[in-house]
Amino acid sequence: MKRVSQNMLASHGKQVCCVIRYKRIAPDMSEAIGRKLSLEVHRAAMDGVTHFATSMACGSDFLFAEAVGTLKKSGARIALEAVLPYRSHAQCKNPRFRELLPQCDLVGVYRETYGPDTYAMLTRYMAERSDRVIVLYDSNRNDLAYDALCYARSLGKETVVIRAER
Repeated sequence: MKRVSQNMLASHGKQVCCVIRYKRIAPDMSEAIGRKLSLEVHRAAMDGVTHFATSMACGSDFLFAEAVGTLKKSGARIALEAVLPYRSHAQCKNPRFRELLPQCDLVGVYRETYGPDTYAMLTRYMAERSDRVIVLYDSNRNDLAYDALCYARSLGKETVVIRAER
């Protein structure tokens, strides 16, 4: 693992953009959502965002990391940070996780151990520390992603919504 930061998402004057995810993306929607995320990552970089953060917890997080990685390979001077929800998540066996984690410039751990409120608190933490929040969710208003969207808006954060539904 690269540097594990206890001071995650400390922007040091840089613009920060994070992604907050919808639970699961249907396989047939993955490509379309990946394109939308790539477009939003590109827009954010064009607007001066230089620091991108993801929890690396599921498919949409991986699509976001891939979009940032692609932009970095094109020469953009940006950084990708993985804010892992809890320490043992670093041992995740998912092949995409194992492929993408080494591409992160920083790796932070939100909590030492998993708890029932870990993801809810992590999404709030990321929204608080970001200037722009990209939220993927369906129309379910009883979802963590929707709660995070409302929270980010209540903080006056710039929000971008990508619908994760057919």
